[in-house]
Amino acid sequence: MQRSRWYFAGAAVLTAGAAAAAPALSAFDISAPWALTVVPAIGVAAALGAGVLQTRHEQSNARRQEQLTARQEGCLTLANGRLPRVRDLPEPLAWKVHPATHTGVSMHEGTLSPVPPYIPRDIDQRLRQAISAGSFVLVIGESTAGKTRCAQEAVAATLPSHTLIAPTRSGLPAALQAAKEHRKCVLWLNDLETYLPAPELTPEALAGLTTPASRSHRVVVATVRTNEFNRLYARPADPAERAAADRARNVLALAHQERLPRRFTASEVERAAKLSWDPRIARALEHANTFGLAEYMAHGPQLLAMWENAWSPNTDPTAPSHPRGAAFVAAAVALRTAGYLAQIPRALIEDVHGFWLEERGGNRLAPESVEEAWTWATAPQEATTRLLYQVGDDVSAFDYLIDAEQTRSAFVSRAPEGVIRQALSYADSPSCVSMADMAESEENYDLALTAARKAYEKTVRARGDGHPETLRIRQSLAHYTAMTGDGMSALIQYSNLIKDSERFLGADHSITLTSREGVALTTGMLGGFSAARDIYSDLVTDCVRLLSHNHHLTIAIREGFAISNGIAGDIEVARSQLNELLKDSERILGPQHPTTIDVKYTLKYWNEFPEFE
Repeated sequence: MQRSRWYFAGAAVLTAGAAAAAPALSAFDISAPWALTVVPAIGVAAALGAGVLQTRHEQSNARRQEQLTARQEGCLTLANGRLPRVRDLPEPLAWKVHPATHTGVSMHEGTLSPVPPYIPRDIDQRLRQAISAGSFVLVIGESTAGKTRCAQEAVAATLPSHTLIAPTRSGLPAALQAAKEHRKCVLWLNDLETYLPAPELTPEALAGLTTPASRSHRVVVATVRTNEFNRLYARPADPAERAAADRARNVLALAHQERLPRRFTASEVERAAKLSWDPRIARALEHANTFGLAEYMAHGPQLLAMWENAWSPNTDPTAPSHPRGAAFVAAAVALRTAGYLAQIPRALIEDVHGFWLEERGGNRLAPESVEEAWTWATAPQEATTRLLYQVGDDVSAFDYLIDAEQTRSAFVSRAPEGVIRQALSYADSPSCVSMADMAESEENYDLALTAARKAYEKTVRARGDGHPETLRIRQSLAHYTAMTGDGMSALIQYSNLIKDSERFLGADHSITLTSREGVALTTGMLGGFSAARDIYSDLVTDCVRLLSHNHHLTIAIREGFAISNGIAGDIEVARSQLNELLKDSERILGPQHPTTIDVKYTLKYWNEFPEFE
C-alpha cells in the first residue's frame, strides 16, 4: 500500500501534466527497460581495474584496523582491558539497570544497595530457557518496566561463564566480530533501537552468531522500549528507508520475543510482598494499583511531575522553580523523539532551548541562570535517577520522560523545523538519517532532503564512496529529491547510484536492486505507469535469477510489480499476483512476518478500491 501511496503522492508533488511529463520521459528513454539503458550489464569487472582493486584492498585493511580500535574503545571492558565474563559484573548498574529511588527511606541510605532485590517476573522461565538454547532473545517493554533487570538476571542465572560483549553504538561492528571469535559469549544490546540503524546489524549476521555449531554457544540478548518497537513497524515509501526498515523488521523477526508489562501481575506483586523487608519495595507496593513497581522505584512518575512543576514562574526565592531547566529537558526529549539518536551536546541544548522557554512565557517566568538550570536538570534525585544524564559535555534524557512524550504528545511540543536544522550541524550520521526518516514520516521532504545531505557528507568522509551506508544514503537522497518535486534529477541520481552500487557491491546487492525499484517508482510518479511496470517486470526476473524466488527481497519487489500492474490499469492481474504472492509469503516467511502482513494490507487495499478500474 505504501508503494501505491508513493505513486499518487508523487503525482501530486510533480504537478506537471501528462503532456509535460511525456517529453521528459522520452528524453530519458524510460519507455525502454531502465536497467538495460542506464546500467552497463557487461564489462563491469574489467572496468574496475587494478587501481580500484588496490583501493578496495586498502579500504579493507583500514576497516580491520577500525574494528580493532572500536573493540578496544567501544565495548565494556575490565580494568585490564579484556572483555569480562558475565560473572565479573554482578552489579546490575553495570548493565544499565535503573537505580531505585530512596524516597521516604533516607535513614537506610547508607546500607541499601543502589538496586533492590530482584522480584521474579512471570516471563523468567521462558526467558531463561530461550537464553540457554542459544537464541536471539528480545525483551519488549515500556521504560522502567524492568526489562533490563529481567534480562540481566536471566543472563546471570544461566550463563555466568560466558564472555560478555556489551558495545556502545559505534562499537557494534567490532562487537559483532568479537562475538564470532568467542565460542561462548553473550552479545548484550540494551536499547536495541539505537543499534538497528547500523548496516552491520543484519539478519544474516545475527543468524550466523546464534546458529548452533560444535562446541559453541553464542546468545544475543536485547531490550527495546515498546514505543520504539512499534515505530519500527512503520513502512516508509523511500526504497532505501524501506530496505533499512525491512532489515530491522527481519532482525526482529529472528528474535524470541518476550513482552514485559509495566504493571506487575498479581503473582508478581505477591512475590514482591515477600521482599517487603526492603523499604523501597514496601513503598512501591503501596502504589501497585497505579504504577508498576519498577516504574515507581525508578522514580519515573516523581521525575515527570518534577519536570511539569518546574515551569512555574521563578518568583519566590524561598521556593525557586526552574523554567530554564525544564526547557533544557524539553529540548532533550523533543530532539530524541525527532530522531536524534546520539547523546546531545550541551551546547546544542543551550542553543535551542529558547523555543520551549518562549512557548511557556519566556522572561515572564524569570528563568534561572544557565548554570543553575544545568545543576538542577542533571542533579541526582533521591540519590538515584535524574532528568538529564550527563557524560562529559553531552546529555541524554531519562527514557521514562521520552516515553511520556511519545504517549502524551500534548505534554511538550515536538522540535520545530528550525531546531532540527540547527541540530543537524551537531548530529552524527545515524542521527541525521534518523531525523530524515522522522521528517519524511511528517511529509516534510525538504527537511528530510537536508538531513540526508548532512548524513551523506558525514558518512562519505568517514567511510568512503563505496561503503554500503554511503550508497544507502545516496538512495535516500534520490527518493527525497523526487518527493520534493524534481523527479528527473532523482532519475539521474538513481542511474548513477545503480552503476556505483553494481561496481562496489554487485548486481545482486539489495541496494542495487532497490535502487532499480526506485527508478520504477519515480517513473510512475512522473506518469509513466506502463514504463514503470516494464521496469518492475525486468527487476522481478533479475531478483529471481540473482537471489531466488523465495528471497524476502524478491517477494517485496513482486509486491511492487503487482501494484504497478494495477496502477497501469490491469486490476485483475494485480489482484491475481497479490493473491499468489500472499500464499508464497505465508509459506516462505510465515503468516506473522512483516512482509506477509504488508501484502495482506496491500491486497485488501486493491480489493476495496474498484474505482481504479
